[in-house]
Amino acid sequence: MDVFDWVSPARDEFTSYPLTSWEPGYKPHEPPRDTAVAGWWPGVYRGEQGDLRAFNTLDLHFQSASQADWRVALERLAAAQKRGVEMTQALLIASLTLATLAALVWKKRDNQTN
Repeated sequence: MDVFDWVSPARDEFTSYPLTSWEPGYKPHEPPRDTAVAGWWPGVYRGEQGDLRAFNTLDLHFQSASQADWRVALERLAAAQKRGVEMTQALLIASLTLATLAALVWKKRDNQTN
């Protein structure tokens, strides 16, 4: 015990554990939520000896993808998109031809005021 422990107010101390290490001897420190079953819900639990443990969800670790991984995946996606029939140029030419034809055939209306 040092001066800082003597000056500071006492606090509970506990250790964090994954939910998979929960044992039936640990009861919820606070009232459980509506449908929470002890050992299935993360939270602070008190053991039979009075020790506190914080049971958390899974300890997940994510590996970062290297820059080459996403570039290869993007190239594969682009290659997959090239399947099919390219119709852009044909549709553009057809639509311009039909628009020109419509403009040539359109009858002019006389706007004479009476």
